[in-house]
Amino acid sequence: MYSNHYFGKYAEDIEKLDFHRKLMLGVLVLRDLSNCVAHFDGIYNEKLLPFYENMINALKLTSASGLPASSLCHLRDACIRRVPDTDTFPAKEGTFAQYAMISACYLLAFALEYNVGDFYRSLDFYIENLCAQNQCAEEPLNDAMLNEYITAIWASLIASLEQEAHITSAADRMK
Repeated sequence: MYSNHYFGKYAEDIEKLDFHRKLMLGVLVLRDLSNCVAHFDGIYNEKLLPFYENMINALKLTSASGLPASSLCHLRDACIRRVPDTDTFPAKEGTFAQYAMISACYLLAFALEYNVGDFYRSLDFYIENLCAQNQCAEEPLNDAMLNEYITAIWASLIASLEQEAHITSAADRMK
């Protein structure tokens, strides 16, 4: 599992998150991957981005409101069907979009089944995507620098998660 290696000092913080905060972290990860889907659409014009954004919004709503996730069943099924096949879409953008969609599928499964393994698999495909992008870069980072880069991304995502939590609690107090 990639995530254990790349979480670094954030592993315990991520593990301690409750279901809704794990789901929100997953939403932040999917948001970060949306550029991969946008680039894929730019090359292949599959109109995958609107569907992907709809999944993100549905997951965010489920996380923020605590609504039952059962309404996500149809999205998960559709997500599985829409994962790009790299034989059909061989450019690197096909691979990046494939990883983004698989990450979304696992996060939807986590939202539906509360299986923390699906949450971590979602994060693994995020990290796999970052590693694949690094391998395709003109000047790839060495392992140590890649590890630092991914750790910095986790720091940013955790900070964003904390900011989301403060905004939500402030909004709840205003009600």
